[in-house]
Amino acid sequence: MAIQRAAIQIGLRDPDEQRLAEVREQMLAANRRTEQLIDGLLVLARSDRGLADRVPVDLDEVVRKWSSNTGRPPPPDRSPWTS
Repeated sequence: MAIQRAAIQIGLRDPDEQRLAEVREQMLAANRRTEQLIDGLLVLARSDRGLADRVPVDLDEVVRKWSSNTGRPPPPDRSPWTS
């Protein structure tokens, strides 16, 4: 927000058309960064609450989908839990 305020103050001090166009672009870029920061903070806040629902997942199915989507063969089974 300080960057946005400074861009506005500088732009208003020298209000020629070229300078105003530059300030406008700086403001749009700063606004996009601010939006991304706020979105990231909201995601972080939501993730701190943990999962609302826990659902069992078939890991074999996940690996099969990954393999078909990437065109790569599934990795060899090295699980200590398989027989």
